[in-house]
This record gives sequence, structure tokens and C-alpha cells, in this order.
Amino acid sequence: MLPLNLAATPMTDNYNIEKKFSYLGKDLISELLEVSVVKTFPTNTELVREGQYVKYIPIVLNGLVKVFTQFEAREILLYYIKPEQSCIMSFSSCINNDKSKIFAITEEESTVLLIPSEKMAKWVIHFPMINMLFYQQYDLRYSELVDMIHHMLYFKLDKRLLDYLLEK
Repeated sequence: MLPLNLAATPMTDNYNIEKKFSYLGKDLISELLEVSVVKTFPTNTELVREGQYVKYIPIVLNGLVKVFTQFEAREILLYYIKPEQSCIMSFSSCINNDKSKIFAITEEESTVLLIPSEKMAKWVIHFPMINMLFYQQYDLRYSELVDMIHHMLYFKLDKRLLDYLLEK
């Protein structure tokens, strides 16, 4: 899945995780800090490839990660993972012990908290607050989808293009 060796590399700097994710509770944050890895990836680094089992669930600490799928050699953007966000598709693959249905590539240099997927099944039971992180991600992605459909139905292409350019 990831083009690197992450074997037992402890996280030495908490990157303000205790404050940013305080809603997860001290016990879970303590375990996160103990078993997770923080890694900085250069631009255009493949983090997840379709068809692979997910070994780590990413939380972007800084940077930007593009999540997409491919169909007939064409890329279809699903969403971007921004700081303090995670990948709902990776979480789904992890929980279901299924192969990834997406690709994830860094759009810019990105620092990512990598949570070992084998811990997630246990944490979902012992630390139910971890679900809040992924419910938030699900809600965010669903809202983005509804907004996109709304824009496609009610705004002409020139308006959508102008909005896109202004955002960039």
C-alpha cells in the first residue's frame, strides 16, 4: 500500500493531536500516539492503490491528498483530504477487511498520521468515540456530494467554471 517501511516507528511529536482531536478522549489519544506513525510524503506519492488491502488509515495533518477512482483509463475525482480530515473509503475498506476501491495521491507535500488498520476493529469497540471521526468524514463527503449535484442541476457550466476559478 505505502511505498515505505513503517515498521514500529513510534511517533515522537504529537503534532497538536491531543488538542485537535480532544473529543476522542485521553485514553484513545494515548493509544493513537503510541502506535501510529507520522510521515511526510512528497508531492505525487501514492498512498493507496485500488485493489490493495488498507494497512493504515490516514489522517492528514498538513498538506493535501487527492482521492480518486479510475474508469477506462480516466480519473474520476472523489474528494480531497485536507488537514484534520481522513479517508472514509480507507476506513470502510479497513472495517470490512476489503480491498481498496480508490487511489490516494499527495497533491502537495503532506504530513499524515498513519493509524495501523489492525487496531481499528478493536478501537471501534473499546473507544466508540473513534466513530465520531468517521461519522464526521462521512457527513462531510455526503454534503460535498449533495452540493455538487445541486451545482450541476442549477448552475450552468460557465457559472460553475467561474466559481471553480475563483476558488483556485
